[in-house]
Amino acid sequence: MAAELPRGLHDHRTRVTFLPPLNDNREEKAVHAVIRYLQAQRESRIPLTGFTYSMLNDPVFTGFWWSGSNWVPDRVVLFIIDYALSLDDPRLSGVLGRLKRVIERRYTQYGNPQQEVWIIAQRATRYA
Repeated sequence: MAAELPRGLHDHRTRVTFLPPLNDNREEKAVHAVIRYLQAQRESRIPLTGFTYSMLNDPVFTGFWWSGSNWVPDRVVLFIIDYALSLDDPRLSGVLGRLKRVIERRYTQYGNPQQEVWIIAQRATRYA
């Protein structure tokens, strides 16, 4: 559990979001593998203390990507992770690089390699 802050104080963290597709059973297996990876990060050098994702059974978000001459819809799952690291912390690049490689490998492993995997990191300030 993260240390409690005295009232009126704050700390700087990083909020990470990514939206992997979930259109079929192969992609569902890949998403579950990513969830297992995130759960295993509790014991890592930079421990993950929690994460959130949207519904898997019937994803509530639809994304679109441009393919040559038309928009292609994708059902996507929203993941939100808050790291107890500042966006400027050099360790964050390693953590996010590994996460991106895991996502890419799992989709490839289950038969649906992704053309691109976007992970977005933003400053987050947590107030007491």
